[in-house]
Parts: sequence; C-alpha cells; structure tokens
Amino acid sequence: MSKRIERINFTIRKELGTLISEDINDPRLSIMASITNVDTSPDLSNAKIYVSIFGDESERISSMEALYSASNRLRILLSKKIKIRKIPKLNFFLDNDLIYSSEMNELIDNVISQDKNKSSFSN
Repeated sequence: MSKRIERINFTIRKELGTLISEDINDPRLSIMASITNVDTSPDLSNAKIYVSIFGDESERISSMEALYSASNRLRILLSKKIKIRKIPKLNFFLDNDLIYSSEMNELIDNVISQDKNKSSFSN
C-alpha cells in the first residue's frame, strides 16, 4: 500500500469518526460505535470502513443499518473535510475483533477464577 493511500485511510478514519459522532443523529446508531480501520482502493473508487460496535446483536444490526443509510450523507460531508480528487464510496463492515478479544479475555478470566477455586479447595 502506498504512503498516499495510507494517509488517505488515516484521514478518512479520523474524519468519519468525528462525523459519525457529531453529525449523524440516527437513534439506531449506538454511541459505542467506532471506526477501527479504513481500506481505500488505489483508484479511490471504494473504501471499506470497518466499524466496531459494542452492544448486543440487535444494537450492532441497527447501528450498521444506520450507517448504511447515512453513507451518502457521510460521503458528502467527507468531501467538505478532505480535499482529494475523488471521495470513495463508503462500504461499512462490522469489525468483530474487539468483541472477540473481549469474549476471549472473559473466558480466560473465568478459567483462572475456576483454577483458583479448585486450588483453594485442595489445600
């Protein structure tokens, strides 16, 4: 990936995070939504926007629906913030890495707790 695309990805991620939190007033959108990564195509035609949303499954689904419906508006707002020849089409994807990590940490904590309980009974 070129340095230029990396800079564009970083800028889109930063600006979209701000726009989503400040300019999108959709009640379906969770306040616990954050942009985790942006992957823009070299020709600037498309950008994959990875979003992490904390909450239950219904909150994640409704937040993604809100982002899909706001994508054209976000693209217009983004064009006012970023000066590049072409603003890419925004395609949102749910990023479950943070949720998966949180679940794994919880499982590890449970195993450690159970191990401590077993060792205290054996003493």
